[in-house]
Amino acid sequence: MIKKIFSLLILIILSISITVRADDKCSKSEMNRLKDLASKIEFSYDYEIKENKNNEESWKTIDFSITAINLTDELKTMIIYDMYSGNYREFTNNNEHKKTLKGFHEGEKVNITIKAFTNNDCSYQTVLTKTINLPYVNSFYDNDLCQEIKDFKYCTELTEKRLTSKEYYDELNDYYLQKSIQEIIETEEGSNVKKNYTIIIIIAIGVIVVATILILLFKKRKKDVL
Repeated sequence: MIKKIFSLLILIILSISITVRADDKCSKSEMNRLKDLASKIEFSYDYEIKENKNNEESWKTIDFSITAINLTDELKTMIIYDMYSGNYREFTNNNEHKKTLKGFHEGEKVNITIKAFTNNDCSYQTVLTKTINLPYVNSFYDNDLCQEIKDFKYCTELTEKRLTSKEYYDELNDYYLQKSIQEIIETEEGSNVKKNYTIIIIIAIGVIVVATILILLFKKRKKDVL
């Protein structure tokens, strides 16, 4: 009788152990569930311009931040590769559904990896990878010229590349040229544009000259202010 009871207890213990081990396994359905949760995570970015100064000079720095929302208790570890230091930065979200990470640079390519945080073998498994290409802050977007020509592609607050003064003013000249030609063509409805081609070129050149003078005056005035 005692042997039967002992054998029954051993059988119960073994069945519990097998059940626990099965629950600890990272099954395909469990990974799919975690990946589905991760797919709901949304990312956004913002930036801040800081004024810095010492006894001799002053300068500005631009710091970007990235915010992740819809995090869960099971998805709270983010690993980010820092392209400037060559190191990995790990952030753990303390039971919050929103996390803001700071210290990024304009133009930086940010690689984010989301890891699971569970009570089974899925813990610390990768459930989401995300790449965010941070833009550049356009230093020209709030100047006097951009206040007048909102549709110019380099009068936006953020751009995909860092603009030099030469690139900006070259593109601005081309913008004025294309705009003047388009306006002339639109006013010549039903007429033969080829006959007026010379006139178009002359007017376009005139517009470029005027635009160049305005730009030079603007740049001179900006230097005088500085």
